[in-house]
Amino acid sequence: MRQIIRLGVLSSALALAGIVEAVGPASADLSVTPRYEIEAKLQYCANGGTACVPATGAPDLTNLRFALLEAYRVTRPDDASRFIDRDNSFGSPEVLIAKCAGRHSMDANHLIHAITMTVNAGPPQLGTPGGQLDGGTVRGQAFVLGGSETNTRSFGNLTAEAVDPKTGDRATVEGWQIANNSSDTRVEGGFRITLTGPQYDEVVGGANFNPETAPPPTVIGQGTMTCNTFATPVLAGGAPPYFENETNDATDANS
Repeated sequence: MRQIIRLGVLSSALALAGIVEAVGPASADLSVTPRYEIEAKLQYCANGGTACVPATGAPDLTNLRFALLEAYRVTRPDDASRFIDRDNSFGSPEVLIAKCAGRHSMDANHLIHAITMTVNAGPPQLGTPGGQLDGGTVRGQAFVLGGSETNTRSFGNLTAEAVDPKTGDRATVEGWQIANNSSDTRVEGGFRITLTGPQYDEVVGGANFNPETAPPPTVIGQGTMTCNTFATPVLAGGAPPYFENETNDATDANS
């Protein structure tokens, strides 16, 4: 039950050392209720553990990472047998959203920058005003088992790839997760996300950060970035981690 996070306003802003403010994502609902949704989001430390963001003291921004994955099936598959019942759904994803944020840094104005790559692929008409998807192609397979909102061990499996014509990035995603849909937490598993194409310098937080007035991300080169959703989540500051595998659940602003 969450919304689509758009390029340029990723929720990787941190409430750290008194100078970085936590800022929620600017996002847009899907215009329809998806048949299934698989979602995972977290901040983590590249060198393991959570020490890169201590409860007190300065963070180690060079080791801070962010990973986001959202996959949705909206229409009923042509092969109706692949849609089993209300709590179990199969079929190719029609929307794939993937984002990695690599090394973070702070500039002279105490703004937090991150090297980012993003894919927001899916039919633009499935978005809402102010947050349309970028189009592009999505291929792959996914299924959700036990996708009720109250299931504490819902299973989601996804293998997919997509190209975003706006950002120029290509994403490949593979993995599985067991999620507690009641608490939106991960039980086990995770996904590996690989992005190839343009890399961006993006302002993601900091002193007096405002996502509405932040400069747009700027291309700094080409490359490949890998992130994952099976790492240990960083809980101090920033948006909390979020995991779920659900079926027939309308997206809303509370997710």
